[in-house]
Amino acid sequence: MPKHAVLVFKDPATGNWHDNLNNGGVRVRYKEAGGTYRWITMTVANTRIMNPDHDPSKHAPDDPNFPRWTIPI
Repeated sequence: MPKHAVLVFKDPATGNWHDNLNNGGVRVRYKEAGGTYRWITMTVANTRIMNPDHDPSKHAPDDPNFPRWTIPI
């Protein structure tokens, strides 16, 4: 079972795939606690990916074999 993933985005104009974490990152709108939005660049430090193998009815969130979240590399 893979423990990590690489996050890529498809450019709708060109059809090219962009590796978010190695080509400057993709900026997304982030809503702060006060309700204001700001643009942030997605990085390994602030990006989590839901593990498709994690079943909340069977696994604890911190299960070492089926964690709830994985991080991209």
